[in-house]
Amino acid sequence: DNAEVEQQELSAAVRRLFAARAPAEQDALKVYLSNSKEFVRRWHFLGSQGKAEERYLLLRAVVPSQLAGIFKTEMEADIMTDIAQNLALVLPKVAAMVAGAEGGGDSADVAAEEKAAARHAVELLDAVSRLKRFELNAKFLSKKEKGHVVAALDWCVGAEAALEGLAARVRTEIGRAHV
Repeated sequence: DNAEVEQQELSAAVRRLFAARAPAEQDALKVYLSNSKEFVRRWHFLGSQGKAEERYLLLRAVVPSQLAGIFKTEMEADIMTDIAQNLALVLPKVAAMVAGAEGGGDSADVAAEEKAAARHAVELLDAVSRLKRFELNAKFLSKKEKGHVVAALDWCVGAEAALEGLAARVRTEIGRAHV
C-alpha cells in the first residue's frame, strides 16, 4: 500500500534525524520501538525532562501500522492520553520545527512536512483506537483528554483536508467527542 510505504520512508527519515544527532540514538531508537515497556520507559523519561518535541520525534518514528506490535496487550490509558496531549501541543509547532532545523526552510518543504505530520498523526491515533482495550480506556477519558484528541485531529484536517474521513472515524471511536 502506497501510504504504508510513505510512512516507512518517513519513519526512516526520522530515524536518520536521530542518527544524525547522535549515532548511539539510532540503536536506542530500535530498543524504544521494540516493545511497550521500552517505549513507555523512554516516553516517561522524556516527559520528566519536559521534552515535548523529543516525545513528538519518538512518535514520528513509530510506523502506525506497527503500533499493535509494540503494544501487544494494551496501551495504558495515561500513555494514550499523553500521546493525544503531545500531538495537540506539538503539531501546531511543526512548521517552526522544520524551518528551524533547515535554517529557515523552504515554504514548500514546510507545507509538505505539515501534511506528512498530519497524515502520520491521524494514522497514529487511528492505530491507537484499534489497540486492545482501547474501548474500555476511551470510556474513562475526561472531557479535557478528549479535547486533546479533537484538537490534534482538527489541526491535522486543517493541514490536510483529505484526512477528514479517517479523523471522523477516530472521533467516533473516542465516543463521539464534541468538545
